[in-house]
Amino acid sequence: MKIKSINKRILDQSIQLIDIGVEQDHTFFVSDKLDGTYVLTHNSFPDIDSDFGDREKAVKLIGDYFGTENVISVSNFNQLQLRSLIKDVSRFAGLSFDEVNKYTGKIENEALAEAKKTPGFDRAGWVLTYEEAENNSASFRELMEKYPEFEKTVKVLFKQMRNVSRHAGGVIITSNPRDNMPIIKSGDVLQTPWPEGLNARHLEDFGLLKFDILGLGTLRMFEECIRKILRKTMPNRKYITFDMIKKWFDDNLHPDNNALDDMKVYKNVYWDSRYAGIFQFVQQNVQKFMAEMKPNNVTDIAIATSIFRPGPLGIGADKLYLNNRKNPKKIAYKHPLLEEVLADTSGLIVFQEQLQLIYHKLAGVPLEDTDAVRKAFTKKDLSNKDKAAKEREAMREDFADRCLATNNIAKEISYSIFDEMEKFVAYSFNKSHAVAYAITSYQCAWFLTYYPEEWITTYIDYCATEKGRQAGKEDPKAIALSEAKALGFTIGKPDVNLSEKEYTIRDGKLIPSFASLKHVGMTVLSEINECRPYNTLEDLLFNPNDTWRHSKFNKRALSTLIKLEAFESMGLVGEDKTFKNYRQLHHVLVDKGDDLKRAVNKKKKTHKEELVRIIAEAQELPDWDLKDKIEFSRALSGTVDIDLIVTPEIAEYFRTSGITSIDDWQDDEQWVWCIVKNAREAKTKTGKAYMRMKIYGASCTDMEVFVWNFKPGKDKVIPENSLILGRFKKSDFGLSSFFGTLEIISK
Repeated sequence: MKIKSINKRILDQSIQLIDIGVEQDHTFFVSDKLDGTYVLTHNSFPDIDSDFGDREKAVKLIGDYFGTENVISVSNFNQLQLRSLIKDVSRFAGLSFDEVNKYTGKIENEALAEAKKTPGFDRAGWVLTYEEAENNSASFRELMEKYPEFEKTVKVLFKQMRNVSRHAGGVIITSNPRDNMPIIKSGDVLQTPWPEGLNARHLEDFGLLKFDILGLGTLRMFEECIRKILRKTMPNRKYITFDMIKKWFDDNLHPDNNALDDMKVYKNVYWDSRYAGIFQFVQQNVQKFMAEMKPNNVTDIAIATSIFRPGPLGIGADKLYLNNRKNPKKIAYKHPLLEEVLADTSGLIVFQEQLQLIYHKLAGVPLEDTDAVRKAFTKKDLSNKDKAAKEREAMREDFADRCLATNNIAKEISYSIFDEMEKFVAYSFNKSHAVAYAITSYQCAWFLTYYPEEWITTYIDYCATEKGRQAGKEDPKAIALSEAKALGFTIGKPDVNLSEKEYTIRDGKLIPSFASLKHVGMTVLSEINECRPYNTLEDLLFNPNDTWRHSKFNKRALSTLIKLEAFESMGLVGEDKTFKNYRQLHHVLVDKGDDLKRAVNKKKKTHKEELVRIIAEAQELPDWDLKDKIEFSRALSGTVDIDLIVTPEIAEYFRTSGITSIDDWQDDEQWVWCIVKNAREAKTKTGKAYMRMKIYGASCTDMEVFVWNFKPGKDKVIPENSLILGRFKKSDFGLSSFFGTLEIISK
């Protein structure tokens, strides 16, 4: 690839745009050095994917530079889908929701079950069609027979446009759009009149290029982790600027200055399965794959992330790859030239660019002409799916003719090679994209290897923010804490003298941040920082001149910290201490706090006598029960303090016995521990009794369990907050177990 020009556009002191002019090729790893490494050619319109720590700021800067009206959001055209369309039509016909939902709830699952039987089935690209429902769903056929008037309406409206929405990240950059295209305006946002999505792709036909401006939380984590590293190395520096952070990153982690080949990093993370906060590697199946694969370069990481998608997994690419990697001499290449293309991926077509190389080397097609081939094989535009299939059929014969003419390859072999390409390429991945993300993953692993404390605390802090959470997903903060425990960190309690705005580590113990707690905001933290250390009870309440000490550190914040037992550093609670339990401390500081404040304000200053009286009054109060403490923990910190139930002695027993949390479930025969959040008797539609439980493990993620062989009257429902051992089964419907295999450890 020849670079024609590199032009840096400075936007402000810390941000720049880089314009790179190239001849023909559009896919490359962006480096501002002329000797940078680039990926294979694509010479048609690509998508330009750019990841930013702050998407909103990136879009604003691009708009400021090119002109706000010249940066336009891409539209998505949303079609009427079968299930929702049936519900819409049924409302016009006056059918009840329950009547129709009885059918629509089953239609997609029945059709999907049949579709999954197709080798290499890709769930991400599958959309329920009328034909599939008619052929593979008994519920759909029953509904159409029962209400025949639906059939014509549904057939006519199916896949018609329902509405226009806005693409999550896509924009176009153009000039004078109001003069050159009809514009959609939604609120104050301009949108293209043409879509670029799964249902239709129109932008390229109109000469427009989509830029995906995406927000990536991992980049925010990089920035914050480096800030913590710099704070530690420069403790006297008051402010850490973005320029300092960027320079540190460029010097230490930019691919131009880091060879990305440190085996300590690969072994510590990918070989030994230490994945806390590692981009693209959150699922256990891919972690297990990496432990077997034992990657030793960025390409290996890119291969793993490309294979671990529904399509490749559906055709068993993971197992085939591992077998080939372990036995490279047993790989049977259909032609010697294929080995030149596929050796790095152990004989499999993993990347789309490999298809281009096969056409180039075997069929003699110039590289600059191979991108059209790639697009014909990998089309995701559902509206042109049939057209793409016909194109590939014609290409099969053309490929065989070219291979024969160029390398004298027999047509039988060429046909076989083409069929293998068609099987794998539909699920292959773009290498430039995969490698870019693999570099990001390696950089995460590098942080975890060389700066584990800063990385872990940054990861937990990010998971505790709104941007770190996803609706309907497991609680990421609880998962992050569980991963930190697995790495050997112990989780301490928040502490009035030790906690900061962010999670910190003291002597290998993670100290929760104030920001992660309810009712303890920045103004409270600021006042606590001014006043601490707190050594005595009087320090918490009074100034040296006998005035009331705090104004921002109010009763609500005090209540939170007391209920979470955040005063251990003061030594106030315990046997032979001022208070026997935290409920007594709460009574004095919160329940009777106003009495103390009034005593301070009296002319004769009776606050010390009042304090002694209230302490004596609190001495007979019993501690909160376990249920209260668990509710405090869940409500005020967003997670459950597992140590309240799994004592150190029990935890050690589990460790030595090889008993893991339900979160680490692997098979039906495995004994695991979990905590019962609640349980109740229930009955199936046929009247069969069972027990329904909600449980959680070390990650505090709730899971539903169906417990069979439960006999009402004879068997008792397991009490909430019980710690139990059991064996469980997993299916598409969730977890199940048998009552006889559950054992209560404590309740």
